[in-house]
This record gives sequence, C-alpha cells and structure tokens, in this order.
Amino acid sequence: MSPSVLMWEHHAWDSPIRVGGRAFAERFLLAGWNVAWINGPLAPWNLIGGNDEVARRRSCWRRRGREIAQGPGRLFLYAPMAMLPYRSYPVLNRPWFHRHSLDGTFPSLRRILDERGFGRVDLLWLATGSPMLPLLQRIPHRKSLYRLSDETSAFPDTPRSYRALEEEVLSRVDVVVATAASLAERASRFGSRVLLLPNGVDGSRFFGVDRNDAASGHPGRLRRIVYVGALDSWFDWRKVEALSRAFPEVEIRLAGPVRMDISWARNLANVQLPGPVSPEEVPRLLAGSDVGIIPFVDSPLTRSIHPVKLYEYFAAGLPVVASDLDEIRRIGSPARLARSESEWIDSVKVAWARHRREEALAFAARHDWSERFAALMEFLGESSQQAIPVRIGSGS
Repeated sequence: MSPSVLMWEHHAWDSPIRVGGRAFAERFLLAGWNVAWINGPLAPWNLIGGNDEVARRRSCWRRRGREIAQGPGRLFLYAPMAMLPYRSYPVLNRPWFHRHSLDGTFPSLRRILDERGFGRVDLLWLATGSPMLPLLQRIPHRKSLYRLSDETSAFPDTPRSYRALEEEVLSRVDVVVATAASLAERASRFGSRVLLLPNGVDGSRFFGVDRNDAASGHPGRLRRIVYVGALDSWFDWRKVEALSRAFPEVEIRLAGPVRMDISWARNLANVQLPGPVSPEEVPRLLAGSDVGIIPFVDSPLTRSIHPVKLYEYFAAGLPVVASDLDEIRRIGSPARLARSESEWIDSVKVAWARHRREEALAFAARHDWSERFAALMEFLGESSQQAIPVRIGSGS
C-alpha cells in the first residue's frame, strides 16, 4: 500500500507562486506517495469576491476537491470552508479560534478526507500559517512534521497570538524542518528533532533554454535586470529606484504580484511591472536577463528568509546582487551582497563585468530539490525506495 502525506500549504496547487512545499510534494508523488494538498481554510465571506488565490480555493471547495494524475502517486486537492476562521481581525485573532478553526467545516473536513483515503496518513505535514494544532489533534498520523520557512509572526497580517501557538506546535510535532539557520536555532529551543534544510531549485526546469532565443524579442536592448517574486512590505523599492536612475538605458523587470504602493515607479521609464509570471515562463524570462536582484529591506522578517529565487537565478546562469542580510550571507553563494544604494550600483556593474556563468550553474546544481528530498527522507527514516532522488520537468 502506498504511503500517504497530508500537506497543508498556503498556496493552491495551480497558483503561480510555487515554493518549497510544492517542490517536496512533487517529489513525494514521483516517489510513489499519495498526497493530499490542502489550503485555507476559507471563511464564509470568501464565497464572493477576493483575489485570485481565494478564487482558486473557492473553486476547489465547490467541487468537493479534485484529483489529478501526477506521477506514480495520487494527488488530491482541497480547500475547506470554516465557520470559525482564525484571522488577524479583532476577536478572530484569539487563540481559541485557531484551536477550533477546523470545527464546523462545511462539509466536514474529516468526512472529505475519509472519502478520499486520507482519514489516516503516514506523514502530517504542517506549514507556517496552517491550522497546526487542530490538525495535530484531529488527523490520525504516524509522524508529524512542521516546516518552519518564515518568521511568520513578523508579517503585518499575522494574528498577535500566532507566535505562542507556533511555539506550542514546535514542542509537539515529531520533527521540525527549518529553512534558515536562525529558524532552526529558534526551533531547537522547543525540541531536539530539528533539521536545517534550506530551499533549493529544480535545475531541470532551466536546462536547454536558449539565452539568445529568449532575448530575441528585445532588439536594441542593452541589458535587463530582473526580479521574480512578490512586491510586498519586504521589497526595497529605493534600491530599484537607485538602479533605474544609475542605468537609464537598462530595462528593469519586476515580475510578481504587487501588494504595495507602486507610485514610486510611475516616473521610472525603464521599470516594468508585468505582474505574476507563471512558473513555466520563469526560465525563459531569466534566460533573457543579465542580472538577478534580491532587494529586501532589513527587518526581522527578511533576516530569516531563505530565497528560492537566488537558486533560480543561478540555475539560469545569472549573476546575482542581493541585500546583505544574515541568512543570505550564510548561504555562501557567488551572489554579490550590498547595503547602500551606491554599493548596489557598484555591485551591478561588477556583476556585469566579472560574471562567471559556470560558477553560478555549479552552485545551483549542488542545491537541487532532489538532494533536499533525499536528505529529508533520510532524516525521517523512510525506506530508500521512497527516498530515491528524482528530477522533474518544467511541465509538472
């Protein structure tokens, strides 16, 4: 009988934003596991309106979930509707609403999981922001894992009670997987089974993308600076403004969802904000670029971020300039780190002049998600057959 894992993650399966949890889910499937990918929960007011992510979850809930053929394993997708959601709003931000956030789901989440063969699972996978404690209490499981990938309490829309609830989870799960050294250090204060397992990259997505072909649609363009990711509170637009004014002939493309005031970009003719780019389009976008940037502000949130985009930039063979933050420095990559606006400008100049493409590609190859998956399975004590490292193509 195939092993099963219930993974409660933030983004819907078909979301353009795909981070570590999705990479592990794909490898569970290819290793023959059955995967339940759960998001939410939705709130009653999400029945109408909302952003694209809410719409994806709502569609999945209305269909009572859906199954997709995905490798040797079986993939089930679902988003429950909760009558008592845990939110950052007054009253709803109290711990009681977290602990009871899965009570009164409609239809019953337990019934849905039982119908789909996930009433009991081998691995219960909890992620930051999930209804962690009620899942631990209500979903029978052989092992439980909490993937600590952010300092979630530092997000402005996180309920004030979240940090204490998360620390209770850290003390109760069987294992914690942390993406950053600072997060692993914090988790170790609550339990001894902690694995530092940074983010990675699916290098096969970037193989065979022709750089000259990707740039062919931009005749006359000298260079392109690229950023792929959300434009949110952690994005340091002042560094981008400085680059725009220092290199007016260079195209600066910021590809990702916009969740911040972008009035600063209105008078910057060479800055483009095309919105989210699908994962399938990212390799071509990067292949047609010259420098990848990670301009983050220095904050408690960003000091624990281990950016996937850094590995993707290197997998595309790009030089990288990033904010000089503790976790990015710990990675020990070939990226050039900068703080002041003048340092950012100088670092981009040096990146163009002294880039070593083979060094970038070699760094990415050492940090493939397949290696991360193998390390995880060894840590969990799963059989070697289930832990075979695998590669997946861009169509997955």
